[in-house]
Amino acid sequence: QHNEIAEEEWKKLSVFGRRAYDTVASPGTALEQDGTGLPSFWNDDLALEATDFAYANFMVLNFQTSEADALYLHRDGHQRLKFQEPSGVGEWIVP
Repeated sequence: QHNEIAEEEWKKLSVFGRRAYDTVASPGTALEQDGTGLPSFWNDDLALEATDFAYANFMVLNFQTSEADALYLHRDGHQRLKFQEPSGVGEWIVP
């Protein structure tokens, strides 16, 4: 759903940031050949207004969770952090 919050956040995105929402088909759609899924006219030098069509694919989610589990993958070693409500305190755990 588009609202004032979504509009404000959309306006903050650069052309490069908007490219995540500019695909011509839904994520996971098969391609006939290798490609990005972006429109054929896409380039990072587009005017910001030329990417406004992608606003239809953008939304802001606002939700509350009771638990969060963050996993950071890195070649030098993975890290994992878990948060639980109601304390909101996190603890490092084995990845």
